[in-house]
Amino acid sequence: MTATLTVNTIQLLRSPRQIAETLYEDERVIIRYTPGTSPRGVCVFADLPEMWGGAGDSGLADAVWTAAGSMHRFEIIDRRGTWFNECFNTVYAVLKSACTRNDIHSLMMLGEGMGGYGAMLFLDALPRAHRGAAFNLPSSVHPDRVSFEHRWSPLRQRIKRWAAPCLTERWSRKELYLFFGSEAQEDTLHADRLQPLLGDGQMLYHLEGYGADLIRDIQARGQLAATLEALFARSSVDARLSAAFEADLVTEEHFDDMITEQFAAVSMKAAK
Repeated sequence: MTATLTVNTIQLLRSPRQIAETLYEDERVIIRYTPGTSPRGVCVFADLPEMWGGAGDSGLADAVWTAAGSMHRFEIIDRRGTWFNECFNTVYAVLKSACTRNDIHSLMMLGEGMGGYGAMLFLDALPRAHRGAAFNLPSSVHPDRVSFEHRWSPLRQRIKRWAAPCLTERWSRKELYLFFGSEAQEDTLHADRLQPLLGDGQMLYHLEGYGADLIRDIQARGQLAATLEALFARSSVDARLSAAFEADLVTEEHFDDMITEQFAAVSMKAAK
């Protein structure tokens, strides 16, 4: 017996994200879009591919496409790994126009690693962005600002013009939630740089025993769906997130000890 796959059957076998339309594409950036029916939208900024030292396709975008319900969904991919320096103005213009054209009143920004960095950049820049969440994001990748950061050096050296602002110099005052694993030394030090910048409605969560591929770790422990449900909720976001990660949250005192240990470890690595 021979089975025949129709176009509709093939689409069912693919994830909803894979059949999203391409809203914009050039050699620098791809922006994919799936329309929704509510006045809310969510943007997922992709991390670097694994071959460049990022988390690659960690599953965050697919999980968002599934969990976002009636929300409009966008995926933004910096194809050259420039931390959105080459495509900042283009992404801004495309997303701002899409919000106006589709009557989207509020945007949620999400991302991991480089994607988390992008999420924070555009949370601050876009007028209709109201809430952000980032996982293991660098506070900066500029070599003059983070001497302890030695990952992604070949990519950083290729950036000729730093058009995107450094997060620590242009920090958003909008609602945001930051997540950091405790296992990667550099990630812990980036968290330490960002902690003093937090204002009202801004939270930072340190997760004990979680590594550099934070989304994969969260997903492996069965917590990703609850995390997204909390982030998409209209209220009580912090209480929902704290409940999801209650057993894994690092205390403030323990975090201070971690910073001392991680800074010493990174300094020794640089000296070698």
